Amino acid sequence: MKAIDFLRKLGAEPVTYGPGLDDRVARLAPEGIDAALDFVGADAVDTSLRLLGRPDRLASIAAPKAAEQGGHYVWVRPDSADVAALAGLAEAGKSAVHVERVLPLAEAAQDWRSNARGHTRGKLVLSVANG
Repeated sequence: MKAIDFLRKLGAEPVTYGPGLDDRVARLAPEGIDAALDFVGADAVDTSLRLLGRPDRLASIAAPKAAEQGGHYVWVRPDSADVAALAGLAEAGKSAVHVERVLPLAEAAQDWRSNARGHTRGKLVLSVANG
């Protein structure tokens, strides 16, 4: 399955970044958008803010300036309580994580390189044998 088909299956409508982003999004949502998630930074934050009208509905993992402009800059800091809460949501069927593949620890480096090249669609799970 192509990445774009995978995203559509999840309920998203992917939009290509770059010149003309405003127009592409406006064609998809003529009344405006409710929220924006930025994964690339650069001028995508400014474009998202123009499309939103409400900076508090913008979250970025790539541009700290999102917070400076009223949005949210999200930096992940693993926390055991948060992980437990996420596990509870998954057990209740309210959240799902796509697992690309489960692999033995010995293959971690190889799959990490594949992931770094952008060839992973979900999470990689390492299987560590007890011994």
